Amino acid sequence: MKRAPRDSDGGNAAAELVILTPVVCLCAVFVFWCGRLGQARSQIDLAAESGARAASMVRRPRMAEVGRATALGALQNNGVVCAAAEASVEVLEDRVAVTVRCTTESRGLWPFDARSVSAVAVSPIDRYRAT
Repeated sequence: MKRAPRDSDGGNAAAELVILTPVVCLCAVFVFWCGRLGQARSQIDLAAESGARAASMVRRPRMAEVGRATALGALQNNGVVCAAAEASVEVLEDRVAVTVRCTTESRGLWPFDARSVSAVAVSPIDRYRAT
């Protein structure tokens, strides 16, 4: 009785697994990092819009203070993890502009670094504000 010829591809599955596992893991980390960055960008846009709207509803002397506090509070309340966050308010003749900058955390997402994300929102000053 003759033996069947042995397949010369024996052991290739293990080699493929060893090579592809790090690539698949790196792709998964990249997708997670992109998701975190997209969520942060969306929340920073929302914080800038909230700050601009709140600043436009108060009297001129308090606009910068209220806009900054509202924008930073919105970042904190929405769960954005920033290594460094800052908000600046520019009061113009007929509108308020709020700029929010955040450096995202990249802890646990090696080899992808932290990114700086910013958003600007402009709101017209409400002439009939109550406070």
